[in-house]
Amino acid sequence: MEYQDTTVLRYPLKGRIKRFAYVMIGRLLTLLGIREVSGRRLKQALKHFRDKREFEDAYRQYENNDQLTDQQIDEIIAYQTHVYSTPRGSHFGENPVEETIQGRVIPMIESILTRDPAVRSVLNIGARYAYVDHVLACRHPEIAFTCVDFSQKFIEVNRDFQRDNIRFVDGYALELLEEGEIAGDIVFFSSTATLINNLELRRYMHILAKTTRYVVFNEPIDPPMNGAVIDPSRLPLDRQVSSSDRCLIHNYRAIVEEAGFEVLHYRLFPYEGPLKMREPDMHFLHLIAHNTTAT
Repeated sequence: MEYQDTTVLRYPLKGRIKRFAYVMIGRLLTLLGIREVSGRRLKQALKHFRDKREFEDAYRQYENNDQLTDQQIDEIIAYQTHVYSTPRGSHFGENPVEETIQGRVIPMIESILTRDPAVRSVLNIGARYAYVDHVLACRHPEIAFTCVDFSQKFIEVNRDFQRDNIRFVDGYALELLEEGEIAGDIVFFSSTATLINNLELRRYMHILAKTTRYVVFNEPIDPPMNGAVIDPSRLPLDRQVSSSDRCLIHNYRAIVEEAGFEVLHYRLFPYEGPLKMREPDMHFLHLIAHNTTAT
């Protein structure tokens, strides 16, 4: 894998107009006090606007927090329990692992392992269904892999992926890092950082800067709900933008550089892959950063 620094944005006008129209129609219906409508398009518009407002209101409560509240953790655990009830293996079985959303992190991890023989451990924050970690652990038995996520169900679901060189930890990664319970020469976020608040993500980076050699991001950049075109690298360091899939868009480059990491690889590109349920103009961001103070 060759490292690069490229940004390719492709937001079809049709999709942008559709989301903008949904927000405007939904806002108008709400202002008129109309709660129920007939017609599929109007129902979609009203739901789109309500989802946007609900998501933004929820994040407004926590936007100045640099860690999750107990209530947020309870909500995440409840959501994860629901997610774990859905079979996951078929998605990986039907597609080459490197072409799946989670699997696209594999070439980045392996590029570091090839270039830096001093790396002996890898930590996945927000592993959820750890098939990708299992694949990496099988390919690299000399490397110790740690996967962390919320809820005891996380460990149960991944029981089949147990190996001598892979460990599953149940808990809040931020607290576990601060307590020294988990660590990794490489720490990666795969469809995880997009769910983390700006101040909390920056706190993660400052903690990781003390011990971690590399941080890796494999994150979706979903189109904003109002149809705007967002280039993450142009966002201010302390700003986050909510997107259409209840995710957040960050300036990942600025966040890692603030903590003292040097960006080695940065690629923003339109997503093309097997998961057809995603937005047609969804993008992905790949980033590898090296800790300039690591020994």
